[in-house]
Amino acid sequence: MFMKQNIYPMNKVLLLCFMFVATVFSATAQEKKCADFKTGKFVIKDNKNGTSYITRTDKYQIESLGDKKTEIKFNVNWINDCTYELTPADKKAIKTLKIKPDDKLTVEIVSTSEYGYTIKVTSNYFKDVFTTVVERVL
Repeated sequence: MFMKQNIYPMNKVLLLCFMFVATVFSATAQEKKCADFKTGKFVIKDNKNGTSYITRTDKYQIESLGDKKTEIKFNVNWINDCTYELTPADKKAIKTLKIKPDDKLTVEIVSTSEYGYTIKVTSNYFKDVFTTVVERVL
C-alpha cells in the first residue's frame, strides 16, 4: 500500500508533463504562417475550373486563367494577418467576371503548410463558400 501511494502521485505528474508537452507541440504544429504567403507566385489546380496562376504583390493580385491569355487584376487589402479582400482593379476585371466595381471577394487563409495554403473564399455577390488549396510556385 505504501508503494501505491508513492507511485500514484508520480504517475499523475508524468501524465501532466506529457499533456503539457503534447499541447505545446500541437499548438506549434498548427500555427498558421500567413505572412509567408502575402506576396509571391501561386497556382490553383482545379479539375472543374482549370488551373489559375496568381502573382500577388503588396497592392495587387493578378490571376491568369488556365489559357494564360485571360488576366484579371485585383486590388489587395489585408484585413488581418490571414484574411484579405480582393476588389476589381480595372474595367477588364469587371467585364470578364461580370461584377460591379464595389463587389469583393473575401479570402481567409485557414491553414498553411511548407508548400502552400488552404483558403476559404466568400463574396458579397454570391452565396457559396469555396475552399481550395493554393500552392506556392518555386
